[in-house]
Amino acid sequence: MKALPFFLLLITINAYGQNPGTPVETPSDILKSETTLLYYLGDNLKMIPTKYTSLDTKGEPISRREFLKQLTTSDYLFIRLRSNDDKLYYRLYKFTPVEQKKYGELISAYLQSYYAEYQWIGKKFPAFS
Repeated sequence: MKALPFFLLLITINAYGQNPGTPVETPSDILKSETTLLYYLGDNLKMIPTKYTSLDTKGEPISRREFLKQLTTSDYLFIRLRSNDDKLYYRLYKFTPVEQKKYGELISAYLQSYYAEYQWIGKKFPAFS
């Protein structure tokens, strides 16, 4: 009978206590095919205008500008991370040479327009004649 509360505690920890920093989807799942990658991009590119914490490949915080700039290099994918709070976290994932050759240009093409738009945030429009 004493084991029941302990067992319930373990279930609760497993259900709700996800380790912060673990991927919602693994890179191997995302990169199974171009189709799975495009679905992932469609589901997660909406993060660009929202508030999120961007992390480098080691999990250290970096600026949003640097994060988006790195994504335009064809060397990285962004991975959404689980968290115990309600905040969004995205970490850079460095492609293997095979992944980079297969998917790097696709990611870069998508993210170049987002990076360009991000650079306009807070700036005045040029004068019209």
